[in-house]
Amino acid sequence: MLVSVLVDPSDIADIRRGIDELRRMEAVHNPDDAERRGLREVLALNTARIVHLAHEHFGTEQFDLHRLADASGERVRVLHGMTGSLGRACDSRHVEVWNRHGGQPLVLSVRPEVAALIDET
Repeated sequence: MLVSVLVDPSDIADIRRGIDELRRMEAVHNPDDAERRGLREVLALNTARIVHLAHEHFGTEQFDLHRLADASGERVRVLHGMTGSLGRACDSRHVEVWNRHGGQPLVLSVRPEVAALIDET
């Protein structure tokens, strides 16, 4: 079977759509590798600094943004902004870096497979 994805090279949104389409095709054939590649891409982003901070201070243990702010010295508002940006990046790549444990404020933890990727680097 031969598949092609046509994109307009002058339209960044079209290029991104093409990349997303290729990732979905790849995931059908090898879901584990596609997910790991997506996670690596997300972890390379500047907004992924929050994941690295959380892993550094809590490993895979549960935390909320206030506890992370206290532990890291970063402001809660900055961490909240990073969380939103990171969430959008994860959504576009169909990956997740957090386990959500609910609560108010929201309690999170770094997913074990994400922690393993961070430890590899």
